Amino acid sequence: MNRKVEIVKDIFRFIYYYPFRYLVGVLPFTLSYLMIKTLGGIGFNFAKKKEFAYSLEARRLFPDKGDDEIRSIAKQTLLNFLQNEIETLMFPKINKDNIDWFIEYAGLENLDEALKQQRGVILLFAHFGANQMVMPAIGYKGYKMSQLGAPATVWTEKEQVSYIKKKNMEIKWRHEQTLPVTHINVFGSLKEAFLCLKRNEILGVAIDGGGGKEWVEVEFFGKRALYSTGAIDIALRTQAVILPTFMVRKPDSRHTMIIEKPLICPEGADKLQTIKNYTASFVEALQSYVVKYPWHYIYYLAWRNMIALKGDDVPYFKD
Repeated sequence: MNRKVEIVKDIFRFIYYYPFRYLVGVLPFTLSYLMIKTLGGIGFNFAKKKEFAYSLEARRLFPDKGDDEIRSIAKQTLLNFLQNEIETLMFPKINKDNIDWFIEYAGLENLDEALKQQRGVILLFAHFGANQMVMPAIGYKGYKMSQLGAPATVWTEKEQVSYIKKKNMEIKWRHEQTLPVTHINVFGSLKEAFLCLKRNEILGVAIDGGGGKEWVEVEFFGKRALYSTGAIDIALRTQAVILPTFMVRKPDSRHTMIIEKPLICPEGADKLQTIKNYTASFVEALQSYVVKYPWHYIYYLAWRNMIALKGDDVPYFKD
């Protein structure tokens, strides 16, 4: 990357993670959201590379939409991403007393019924919307939850980054560790993931991550997409109940967390086919949410595309 560009980015990173972070720490939540949305709305007019990347993914999913609608989706994508990011700065301030301000729950009874089966529960989600808010939403309601994922600092270990970016990722990871869940590094031992299910606790897993050893090919918006077999494989091996979960941001920046009924699919001719059946069923639900709220998912598709082009990950789409 151009040295001057990297220096400019470091200046913005420093401002965001130091003075801006402290400001978020003292402002009411509503003002923090308003501030980031205002800045994002102004910044979108100058962020042409981001607009191009988001528009490219929006057109891939919605080829029949016009230019104005695609641009609107691209703008909403940026605003949603910025709100997701500012929430990581809020994590130390979120607690059991204010979690209901952030989250409206739909389907919490599905979680309670699933736990009664004493088989452990997997909350299965995608990098859709503010998926990280699942952790405080569940943990601050008194449930015992573990989250299988990659620490924020993993990206500073996989590639050379500036000193400022490295410090930023360390701060982000410290904030994530304030959440009331047990973090399990997806690149390490998965023993604790199995043990938490054995204890009839909750395991949060994103099915659409870029890491994994085996993949199944499933149709998403009429295109061939790749999903790791890991999440469903854990569920099949432990007989845990799978609950598809989606976090939808409302116009006032807060969220509705939707926990759907258990995912139940027919067995295939072999284990891989069974995994594919479950994955396809979840992806069908994911697609219905993306149709309604495309800006909740376009950022992730653009990010995966960028990583794949660098050769650091498998591509999301096979086509």
